[in-house]
Amino acid sequence: MPRDSAEAKAYFANAEATAAKQSTPVPRPRKRPSALEAAAGKKAPKLNTLEKSRLDWAGFVDQEGIGDDLKRHNKGGYLQEQDFLHRVSAKRDADWKGARKS
Repeated sequence: MPRDSAEAKAYFANAEATAAKQSTPVPRPRKRPSALEAAAGKKAPKLNTLEKSRLDWAGFVDQEGIGDDLKRHNKGGYLQEQDFLHRVSAKRDADWKGARKS
C-alpha cells in the first residue's frame, strides 16, 4: 500500500493519536485535606519523637512540681563535665607553656 494513500494516512494519523494518548502522564488523584486542616487553612506541624518526649517530660515535671528538686540534685551533666575537662586541659596547657618559658 502506498504511503500517500488515504488508508495509509488514516492509519498513521490513528497511530500518532494513540501514541500521544499513551505518552501523556495520567494525573494522580490528590489527597483530600482533612476537615481539621481545611478549617485551619494550613497543615499542622508534625512532632517528631524527640520533641514529643521533651514536651511530655516538661509536662510531667510541671504536674508533679519536681523542678526544684531536679535542679538541686543535678550534680552536673555531660555538658558541665565537658566544660570542666576543657578548663582543666586549658590550665594544664598554660602551666606547661609557663614551665617551658622559665
